[in-house]
Amino acid sequence: TINTIFFKVYYIFFVIKHSTREIIQIGCTAHPNKNWIKQQLLNITSKLSETIILIRDNDGKFKSIDFEKLRIIEIKIPYQSPNYNAIAERFVKSLKFECLNYFIILNKTHLEKVLIEYTKYYNEYRPHQGIKNIIPLEKQYNGCGKINQKKILNGLHNHYYKEAA
Repeated sequence: TINTIFFKVYYIFFVIKHSTREIIQIGCTAHPNKNWIKQQLLNITSKLSETIILIRDNDGKFKSIDFEKLRIIEIKIPYQSPNYNAIAERFVKSLKFECLNYFIILNKTHLEKVLIEYTKYYNEYRPHQGIKNIIPLEKQYNGCGKINQKKILNGLHNHYYKEAA
């Protein structure tokens, strides 16, 4: 959850690919309900052709969703067991400590823009220690020229690369 400057609470929903740590889906809403979650899951299954294994908590919003129809195999983690879902917990910590703690969120539109930009940074530039510092969707900069800087989230993070000669 994240609070705005006007004390409105937004809930963030994300799906992370276990093998590469790539964020496949991210969204936010002020009123998470089973229909919204089902729509998020439909968005994921329409993007991917393979069967999805969903490791999830025991939230009641998941109870009435027909996972078999969506081509999703569900695995429920035990109550209060963050180690069972360590990759997702690590993303939550990274999102909070590397991004959201530095912004005063104004509204849903602002939050969505920040989430999209951070997710792009997380997927394309940020190395992941758990998978030998591999970057999930790394953009290759094979230049040998001048070193350039790409500012991310208005300079909160920076990516340095060599331009082509």
